[in-house]
Amino acid sequence: MQRIEQPIPTALTLLGVTSGNSERPSPETIRERLHRVQRYRETAATELLPIEKPAALRALDFQIATLESGVSGFQRVPLDKLREVLQWRNPDGFPTLAPFSVESERFTFEATTNQWNELRTTVTPALPAPIRGCYDDVLRKLSKRRRSRNVAVRASVTFTGVIPEDVRRTIARAQRSFKDIRILAEVEHWQLEETELPSLRADPLVIGYDGHDFWLLATFDITPLEDAVRQICLGKESTGA
Repeated sequence: MQRIEQPIPTALTLLGVTSGNSERPSPETIRERLHRVQRYRETAATELLPIEKPAALRALDFQIATLESGVSGFQRVPLDKLREVLQWRNPDGFPTLAPFSVESERFTFEATTNQWNELRTTVTPALPAPIRGCYDDVLRKLSKRRRSRNVAVRASVTFTGVIPEDVRRTIARAQRSFKDIRILAEVEHWQLEETELPSLRADPLVIGYDGHDFWLLATFDITPLEDAVRQICLGKESTGA
């Protein structure tokens, strides 16, 4: 698998956007634009037609949030190019860039089983729908690593950097306009974990405590969850041993 050298600069080039270090308008220019948009926003609701009002007001609110963040405008990222970037893989087949949510310092892929002992794959925190499919290959890879149904396999990474104050302010203000904000960071090493899931053996004991002594109240065979659900659906009482 081809290794991407300098993935962040390469990603910016592929996405066709300029880095945040490029020349920006002066603070005075940004404030002037902000005041102009805010003044128009105050009267826009009465001037716009009902058919155009929702989209126009969203655009104005977005522009206000952008200018309040201290920049003249955010740059649109082409979805097809973003998907390409998110599908870059290291030689081990794991993502070159991790899409951290600003709400969590940890990003995790997991392959495990659900309560019906069926394969279950998850990405935590959950991804926006348009980019969710970019990691299907990673989830398949983890699924194949499972030695048995009773094992959960995870690939995770923790964000350990410190975000500059101006970027932190931009994110905080932008959260009013965005449903999801991600930080794409290069990953040097994914932490792989295999955890044996807890399982119960047959014949549990029911123990009671009367305040002085413990008593054996019953023993029973575990009814598999699938059988219990099936019996409920059929209107039958489950039977113990």
